[in-house]
Formats: sequence, structure tokens, C-alpha cells
Amino acid sequence: MDSVDQVFWLTVMGSGVAILTLVVKSLTRSKCDSFECGCLKIHRNVELEEKLDELEMATNSKSSDSGKI
Repeated sequence: MDSVDQVFWLTVMGSGVAILTLVVKSLTRSKCDSFECGCLKIHRNVELEEKLDELEMATNSKSSDSGKI
């Protein structure tokens, strides 16, 4: 295997890992509760995440309101 082949495969593998990382990141940030791709099936409980987001938004709005005169 010469150096051109090594650079090519390193680039292909790096791009594949980057794309996979972005897909996983977007799936963890989404609010969907189930995901199916081929034989991979993921079911998440997002109710707790939604409650935490609502609590955080309420806390942020209270702190911004208290700063106003």
C-alpha cells in the first residue's frame, strides 16, 4: 500500500467518523421519542428532558424579570 492509498483511506474514514458523530449528536438533541433505521430501533423517554427544559426556561425568565426596574 503506497502513501496515496493511505491518505485516501484515512480521509474516507475520517469523513465517515465525522458524519456518524454529527448524526448521533443530532439524534441526542432531538425531541423524538423513537428512531428506526434498518434493524436499529431506539426508544427514548423524553418527558424528563422536556420538564427540565421547561424548568430551565422558567428559571431564566424569572432571573431576567428580576433585573428589570
